[in-house]
Amino acid sequence: MGVCDISADYEGCVEFTKRFTSIEEPFLVYDGQEKTFYEKIADAKENCVLFHCVDHLPAEMPVEASHHFGEKLFPFVKSVVESPINKSFEEQTKDLPPEIANAVICSNGKLTPNFRYIPDLRKINEKEAQQKRYEEEAPKKGIPRNLSIVTLSLKGHLFDTKCFNSCIDICEEHSVQFRVIGWDIGNQSTQFSSVSLQMVAREKLKLSDALDKIEEVAEKCNVELENVEESTMA
Repeated sequence: MGVCDISADYEGCVEFTKRFTSIEEPFLVYDGQEKTFYEKIADAKENCVLFHCVDHLPAEMPVEASHHFGEKLFPFVKSVVESPINKSFEEQTKDLPPEIANAVICSNGKLTPNFRYIPDLRKINEKEAQQKRYEEEAPKKGIPRNLSIVTLSLKGHLFDTKCFNSCIDICEEHSVQFRVIGWDIGNQSTQFSSVSLQMVAREKLKLSDALDKIEEVAEKCNVELENVEESTMA
């Protein structure tokens, strides 16, 4: 993951903006657990953050753009300043305009309701990455034959209902490989998310059983199951 602080605000909105980079050496690597910076990516440990913050970039904005941005931002300043930061998220955002309230990702050390899908999305990405590593490390035995393939789309509240997590668990339980083809994440309670998923198995029966289970989960979670296509790689 990478973070770019274009505001270059020391200890500001990005709490670990305590050092700046340069055009010649634009990146540092930050270790959030040890709270240290690494000069080189090769020296960094796992789960670090690539960090970019060139301190003179904010000064390169044209005057007209700065004035326009300031005029658009100014009406929101009073409500943001008066927001009680030591209270619950609901109380903090009670008097905030929706444009600001809906943009708050974290409050009081926790993800806000609109963004609680992020850990679930990370877990799914990790599972998909593990599967890809397994496929790459597995011995090559020529082109696979007689593979059964199903492509489907899910649409609805996929994360707050845990629907999509359950679908991935079903694939793993039935030894069905999966690949996420596309995402469209709705990060608010009123918005639906959609995902296209490809499922592959050597045994058609396992794939059929997995699909039946996914249909049950989708119905239970009030999620639409669309564009189901079955094929075979002979």
